[in-house]
Order: sequence, then C-alpha cells, then structure tokens
Amino acid sequence: MPLEDSILSREPDGSFNEEYCIWCYSGGKFTYTSKEQLIDFCVAHMASEDWPAQQVRAHMETVVPELKHWKKKPQTFLKGGFLQDPPFFLFPPPGYDKIGKTPGRCRHLTVKGNKKKRALYLLPVLLLLLLGALAALRLLHRDDSVAVNDGTGTIWIQPIHGLPTSTFRPEEFSLQDGTVTYTGSQYTVSQGVDVSDWQNEIRWQEVAQSGIDFSVIRCGYRSYGIGELRIDPRFEENYAGAGAAGLRRGVYFFSQATTVEEAREEAAYVLQSLDGRPLELPVFYDWETVTAPEGRANALDGETVTACAAAFCQAIEAAGYTAGLYFNLQQGYHTYDLSPLKSCTLWLAEPGASPTFYYRTALWQYDHSGTVPGIDAAADRNLLFEKKQG
Repeated sequence: MPLEDSILSREPDGSFNEEYCIWCYSGGKFTYTSKEQLIDFCVAHMASEDWPAQQVRAHMETVVPELKHWKKKPQTFLKGGFLQDPPFFLFPPPGYDKIGKTPGRCRHLTVKGNKKKRALYLLPVLLLLLLGALAALRLLHRDDSVAVNDGTGTIWIQPIHGLPTSTFRPEEFSLQDGTVTYTGSQYTVSQGVDVSDWQNEIRWQEVAQSGIDFSVIRCGYRSYGIGELRIDPRFEENYAGAGAAGLRRGVYFFSQATTVEEAREEAAYVLQSLDGRPLELPVFYDWETVTAPEGRANALDGETVTACAAAFCQAIEAAGYTAGLYFNLQQGYHTYDLSPLKSCTLWLAEPGASPTFYYRTALWQYDHSGTVPGIDAAADRNLLFEKKQG
C-alpha cells in the first residue's frame, strides 16, 4: 500500500524509510519500546462509549503480536557488526536495492524508480494502517457487536439490552501476597471466601480477624451420578460459625439438574435447608460440568442450562431471597443466555489480577487456591463490589 511522503519515516541522514510511518519510527529509532506501550496508545485514542477500553485492549492484544515488528524472530544474523533480519539480506524482494549503511543500525531497502511509484511489499508496523483496519472491523460489525476476550481469544458478542456493562479498569486492581485489592472509587469492596465440606473445620473467628468480611457457604448439592439431593455435611456448622464471627453470609447450591423440574426441585431443597433463616447475600445457582464421564449434566446445551438457572432463581426470588448465578468466562459467553437472568446477582469465577467480563458482576472469585488464616485447606478468595451512593 503506497504511503504519502508526508507520513513516511526518515533515517538520521534524512533518507526515507519506507517500511514505517512517522508515528512508529523516527530518526533511526522505534517510538514504542514494547507491545504494551503501543497497545496503551491505541486504547487511549480508540476507546469510546460504544467500544470500551477493556474491549479495545482485548482486541489489540491479539492483533499487535502478529504485526511484523513484534513477531518473535527465530534468529538474527550478524553482518558488518550490525544485527540484521535474515529475510532482508538473504532473500531481498524483487525490485529492491540495498542502500548505504547507517552506523549502529541495520541496512534498509528501498524501491527503484520514481518515489510516487513506491510500494510497500513488506507490510510494516504502521499505526495508521492498524487504525484503518480496526475501523474497517467496526464497519463490519455495525450491528453494535463488541469484541471481548473469552479466555482463549477474541470473540464478538451482541450486547444484551438492559444488562449493565462492566466499568472496571485493570489499573484499579493490585495483587500482593495472594490478595487482590481494588483502588478505584466507584465501589465499596469487601474480601470474602466461599467454602464447603472440602475446607474441613473452619476457625471462623480467625477468618474474621484476617480481614475477611463475608462467606458464601455451600448448603447442598446434587450428585453427578445418580442425581441425589444432599446437604453439605458442614453447612449448619459453617452457617452458625460465620454468623457468630460477624461475617455476612450467602449460600450456593451445586447443581446437576438436567431439566427445569429438577432445577425447581433443587431450589425447594435449598429453601427447606434454610428454613426461613436470614441471609445477607444471595442464594447462588452453581451449575458445572464434572471430569467424570458419567456426569449427568455434562452434555447439556446452553438453552437447557439457561432454562434450569432461570427456574431455580425464580423459585428463590419467590421465597423472598435474592438469587444469584455463579459462572466462568466460557459459561458467561458461550453457555448462558443472560437475557432471562437479568435479575440475578452475577458472580464471576475468573482467577487473575483483574476481572475482564463484559457485564457488571457483583462478586468476583479471583483465586481458586488461596490461603486464609483459620482455614487449613486451600480456599476460594472473592471480592464483593457494592456501588457507592451519590
């Protein structure tokens, strides 16, 4: 693609370098010393209300590493005391001549003939072209689709009307000694754990003294083989202990429902187990596949999983409790249709330094194997986000 002279970069001696634009390369040096700097620049200049910074960053993180300058070179060759890329010196493109050396840097190539006929046969890292390509992508998705990262790469989704989107920024989170803290100003944030019989006996006073403010306790589960409903062996103990230590409590039920009727049965079982007792946090529906091949719910399609979750949550809400949905990125983007679940409190499971889900989540499980005083086994660590008033 030809470039106008006005945006071609130049070498220190004033000669044109036709591989790069003036924004990426100038005076024999690259403007950006890392992919991260280039990505930050693009995010700052491309983010908008329609395309949030979070989605721009996710897209750029897949595009920039594929551009020529940032691709990892298999090896370099030393010629005349200068590091040079093998393709330029071993296999120069037809119509190119080598020109003079510039001390301290590689040779460059130029096209013979009138400068108006110059053409870039090797596409460089051109910010202008990059912006144009991204603009073209936006035109291809004029149906208001947005780019998100589902944990494996960039995908396009159609935003759900009426479901609030996330406003979290990565720089608002910090990770130190296994604990993530939030430094933003939009939310009041509490540290919490979710527990079950797997954590064995818990010393709840120690947990509270360590700075933990809430706990989501497993009240029961359906077995993945025969589908039997069972109470968590330590539910009563954990409910009483967390309350006595002053922690706010929520509960979750591990579902293996395969029909709407079974989901309603699970909700009724939870309500029976609670027996009207108070909760400060929601009752969460936790549907997951299991590694065992005989998992009864492993082969469910997204439509059935969504219908089961909706039936469970509706029954919980009808009884006067707040209902919630526990899920990971893959489930949030590929399994659940969140449209009929808008009234549910969302609890995201995404281990890492900051949450990336497109929609707003009230709880974020950031560690699956955390260390908490008072709990001898590994425990899931969580943050609870509560919108500040005013």
